[in-house]
Amino acid sequence: MFLPVDDAYASMNPGHMSVSAEMGKFVTPALMEQVLDAGHNIDFVDAESVLALGITHKVLVMPRVSRLSPAVLAKLDAYVRGGGKIIAVASKPSLAPGFVDASRLTAQVAAASRALFARSGVQYVADDAGVGAALARAVAPDFKVASSASDVGFIHRKLADGDLYFIANTSNRPVRTSATLRAAHRHATWIDPATGAASPASSTVPASPRSALPLTLAPYESRILVLTDAPAALPSALRAAASALGQASASGEAVLADLSRDWLVTFPGRASEPMATLQSWTENESTRFLSAEVRYEKSVNLTETQLRAPIAIDFGEGKPLESTPKVPAGMRAMLESPIREAAVVFVNGQRAGSLWKPPYRLDITSWLKPGSNKIEVRVANLSLNMLAGQERADHRLLWARYGQRFVPQDTQLIIPHPSGLLGPVRLLAGEAK
Repeated sequence: MFLPVDDAYASMNPGHMSVSAEMGKFVTPALMEQVLDAGHNIDFVDAESVLALGITHKVLVMPRVSRLSPAVLAKLDAYVRGGGKIIAVASKPSLAPGFVDASRLTAQVAAASRALFARSGVQYVADDAGVGAALARAVAPDFKVASSASDVGFIHRKLADGDLYFIANTSNRPVRTSATLRAAHRHATWIDPATGAASPASSTVPASPRSALPLTLAPYESRILVLTDAPAALPSALRAAASALGQASASGEAVLADLSRDWLVTFPGRASEPMATLQSWTENESTRFLSAEVRYEKSVNLTETQLRAPIAIDFGEGKPLESTPKVPAGMRAMLESPIREAAVVFVNGQRAGSLWKPPYRLDITSWLKPGSNKIEVRVANLSLNMLAGQERADHRLLWARYGQRFVPQDTQLIIPHPSGLLGPVRLLAGEAK
């Protein structure tokens, strides 16, 4: 994406000198949506970088560019003659940047622009809405999903011996689709960026362009896909079963046990007590304002036959929110999670992993044994609950002496938040080994 810095300078008024603020008039949200939904991502270049480094990308998009120097146009002409593609949006270069010798240089720019746009590798579209179709004519999509295109984002980088894709679900709902990739290699490996765990990707990724890749992503989940011609040289310590990445198999996964009932729960300073049905601590008056770490314990019996398959403990997907809550300025996930707020899971006394984000599941195969297995989940919530149980500070004496120099803000938001395991909790078995 070419940043028309000279056009941005020309549109400024005295006293308003922000190139970044002006750039939004050229690189619009609608333009970005066209590029991303067409199965591409972008890097940015400008006149200075083109002169210094040239252009190495397959396609250059030029949004509303009117001012270019003859030297930059010469670089663009060489780029197209070398096989590059250009898509100009809403305008063509016709003016020289700046005022020095403007008349003579503008004539050169106009002539060079006419010659450039006469070449077969250059397209012109009248507005942002035409960019997606123009990209489809210029180059195959780099990463195209079969559905939920606006929810799945990616970044693609070339490696010395392969390709790397960072893929993210930006929505608050699970995505179950497939993707086609332009890069072609014989081996594909998933890496979980949160844990470093690695596993082979589906065997349906052959060494051919535009082959289908099954893609299952939890709300807000991201993963890294590494494509190589040789098997990925990953340390054995990073290798794990595919279920550790939260890849649910709709056809090959079975529920071994429903663990949503009858936990033994230990609150700080209290004896262990049964919890027949999982519920928030705020449902009980004695724990409504509790901020702490609470221990959940339960045992489950498994047979040797059941242990032949990979087994994961799954805490549910959470509930997507339909509208933005009224909260102070900031960022939050639009998802009511089934674990509030974070948990560490132990199996037979061994730490199996931690959970604080989707997917709320762990592969626990390595820690299970035939017979009785003890599962312990330690859950910690927010300190806000404890704060909500305290009396609000009384500032009247302070204000009487010094005047009301401040007003407490957002105190109405200091209320207890749901806490603990909310369920459902299940043991899930994948396909038998």
